[in-house]
Amino acid sequence: MHDISPRQGSFNFESDLPITSWLPDETLFSVAGRHHILSGNYHASQTFLQLFGHPRFRSHHDLPSRIDVFVENTRGVFGDARQVILGHTLLPFYLPLKSSEHLDVALSAMRGNRVGALKYQLGMLTNHFEAHHPLRACVTCMDEDVSGFHVAYWHRTHQYPLVWVCPRHGTVLLESTARQPGTHHYDWHLPQRSLLEPPVTSSSVLMTSGRGLLARLTFAAIGLAELATTVCLDRQRMTQIYRKRLFDLGLKDTLGKLDIGSCVASILDMAAPLREIHELFPLPSSPDTARAYVSRLCWLPAGNLHPTLHLFAIVWLFDTWQKFLAAYWLETSRCNQSDLASSSVSRDRQLQNIRKAYHEEFD
Repeated sequence: MHDISPRQGSFNFESDLPITSWLPDETLFSVAGRHHILSGNYHASQTFLQLFGHPRFRSHHDLPSRIDVFVENTRGVFGDARQVILGHTLLPFYLPLKSSEHLDVALSAMRGNRVGALKYQLGMLTNHFEAHHPLRACVTCMDEDVSGFHVAYWHRTHQYPLVWVCPRHGTVLLESTARQPGTHHYDWHLPQRSLLEPPVTSSSVLMTSGRGLLARLTFAAIGLAELATTVCLDRQRMTQIYRKRLFDLGLKDTLGKLDIGSCVASILDMAAPLREIHELFPLPSSPDTARAYVSRLCWLPAGNLHPTLHLFAIVWLFDTWQKFLAAYWLETSRCNQSDLASSSVSRDRQLQNIRKAYHEEFD
């Protein structure tokens, strides 16, 4: 065990680092867990101090802070702060639905000491969702990892919100039960079968016929995260795509207006089994909440919605992420051509048209 004082905070020699490289798709929390075990540390505070320079640092497994200290204390063997954050935390999941300015704000917060305000800025606490990401693992991946790397570890892809099926093996992921009492934090640990349980009971529809729905949500979530740093989805464009898709699906009445009743029934039918998972409990659960959800999707700036509600809408309306993305790029191309033809139309006029359409449908 290393005897490291609070003033020392980092290692003196390269040989002091028990690990010096990432495993495939590994999270920063997982690297710290491996370090904790291989260093022979008994208390979590020892690993906090060695890697993050503070004995009472909280183990944020999703959006950790003090990344600059981690890079300094490990002498950059895991990459620079930007590489660590974008390659081994959950930040990429939240970036495509925000403006490009959010990237710099997020990187700055995670390199520093505090990330509390960042969770509000990224929309993690909107629409009654919690800023909570349960640690998840695939037992087949665990067996393969032990065989190939002699250790089971946490895969980043498994930790993204809405990823409840292993994209490689198609099995429902298990959730860690090792949370600290009364919190959403975990002390350093690696996947263990004895500390994993399914998110719902074995009798749940999600464990049988609903598994296809979980898989579609999984690949939509992964597809969203893959856009990070390269694409920021336009909120007004998404509103237009959602509304157009509803009409294309025939969800309209005899007068040609949107059939809100049919939309509500369809939403509640799809959301009901998903709400068995605690993470997804805030999905629409009544005719009123479903009606409000349709309104926000189709007539109000959709960017203020929690990412989970966007992904739910994408799977509800387009079935797969690929179909949604194709529709998005098609609409983008159409809008670009329209902008060139009518550049004199102001944004205020466009918003007025959206409000007018809303009143025509609901009044």
